[in-house]
Amino acid sequence: MTIEIEADWRTDWRERDVRQTVKARSLVCYWCQRELGMTTVELAKKLKLSQPTASESTIRGQKIVAEEGLSLLEKINL
Repeated sequence: MTIEIEADWRTDWRERDVRQTVKARSLVCYWCQRELGMTTVELAKKLKLSQPTASESTIRGQKIVAEEGLSLLEKINL
């Protein structure tokens, strides 16, 4: 029984970590493309992703920004 609880805890921690990583990558892709003018091809090369993944991350980032009302300039205190 203890092994199952530990395995569940590890799984939950990893899933949360993956979600945070995906969210961060999505915001970086969105802000780099929309506010800094980078293409998804450039993003893909810089982040070592495929171009479709960079594009999907950009779309996901746009949704996150809209839902949470985030702004790149506010995040860097300009």
